[in-house]
Amino acid sequence: MTKESRIELLETQVRILKRLFWGLGCLMIAGLAIAATSLQSIPEVLTAKRFAVVNDEGRVTARLYSDENGGVLYLFNKDGTRTSALAALPNGGGALVINSQQMKPVAVLSAKDDAGAFYLLDKDKKPTFAAP
Repeated sequence: MTKESRIELLETQVRILKRLFWGLGCLMIAGLAIAATSLQSIPEVLTAKRFAVVNDEGRVTARLYSDENGGVLYLFNKDGTRTSALAALPNGGGALVINSQQMKPVAVLSAKDDAGAFYLLDKDKKPTFAAP
């Protein structure tokens, strides 16, 4: 093998290595650009008409929405029974209702007429204790 053929072979190898280097560099830059655009940012505000939170089994554990009076938040136990509600009232106040296992209200904390009220209810929904 002559010097000239060896030099020619080395030049060919260097040319191939340069192309490989630039190709890999471009692939790396393209991969970084794709990764940067696919990163999710955390939004400052989420806007929706309804929200539902579900557990690992897909059951709803909380529901948040709006009705004609304002906001409503329901909480559910692991069996899907509504245990409590927090809601805006038609009079402009709010109420917190705690339910029994049978979904009957047993305690109510509410605001009306510029005052608060607290009730404990029996099984017939009659107050057993009231603190207006």
